[in-house]
Amino acid sequence: MVRMISVLFLCVILQGQEPLTTEAPLPGRQTGPFRFSISADKTSYQPEDTIMVTSVLRNETDHNLSLSMSDPFMFYVIDVMLPAPAWLPFRSRAIFSEEGQRRKYPGFASFTGHVLKPGGEFVDKFELNKLYTMPVPGDYHIVFHFHAPDYVGKDVNVISNEIVVTLSEKK
Repeated sequence: MVRMISVLFLCVILQGQEPLTTEAPLPGRQTGPFRFSISADKTSYQPEDTIMVTSVLRNETDHNLSLSMSDPFMFYVIDVMLPAPAWLPFRSRAIFSEEGQRRKYPGFASFTGHVLKPGGEFVDKFELNKLYTMPVPGDYHIVFHFHAPDYVGKDVNVISNEIVVTLSEKK
């Protein structure tokens, strides 16, 4: 009887387990027809290093999507949050550097149409510390936002995954 109860208990436990999958999930978040992810080439930087962040906007549908875009820096909203103690209920945003201001508000911008094929991706790289003032050492929390009209007439707002890059103190 004890043996039977333990076998029954084992069966109940195993039934609730998820089956193992061999496919790794795609990174980033999906909203509507898009999956959006960001990554940094490393997690810790010295003050003189270039902080390179790569964004990937992917068409998850089975048909072409038309997008109108200009400079990728203008195309996305990028939140670079300054380091803050854990007890603070909010974080402040980093401000644009002179180059970031020039690229975000160029005075004149030309928009072009792009077709994003099924499974196709827009991949862009950003030198974050050249676009934003990152004055203090610590953990910077970074999230990208993308806004586009959906193919069915609704607006789509996709938010990327969050990454954290650490800026070390000057030596």
